Amino acid sequence: MEATRVLRIVSTVLVGFGLFALAMPEAMADLANLTVMPGQGDGWGEIGALYGGMLVAMGGVALYAMRESFADRATVMGVLAVLWLGVAAGRLLVMLVTAPEPSGLMGWINLGLELGLAGVYGLLGWKQAA
Repeated sequence: MEATRVLRIVSTVLVGFGLFALAMPEAMADLANLTVMPGQGDGWGEIGALYGGMLVAMGGVALYAMRESFADRATVMGVLAVLWLGVAAGRLLVMLVTAPEPSGLMGWINLGLELGLAGVYGLLGWKQAA
């Protein structure tokens, strides 16, 4: 499958996942194994911001960069790869150093997904520049 098609599919899935988080934050919290404490409505805002808005924005920027007329596609994909590496590095740091309890299987799966997204955007974006 060509790199552009893979990037479009991955980016569309991210946008869809983000829209899901915005429309159904309680379901997103359940999926992510998060608990928002009663009386602490700010937690729902965090779910909307991080799982909703951020994923819609990152996927949307990537889809925009996939247009044929967009000249800096490889640069945008490189930036997205660095952002996903940052997400993965933050998760790993907390999992190994500062978390009060060991991470479960889902934490490791999410780390793998984040590293995979960094690889998809980095490698396939780089291929677009070649």
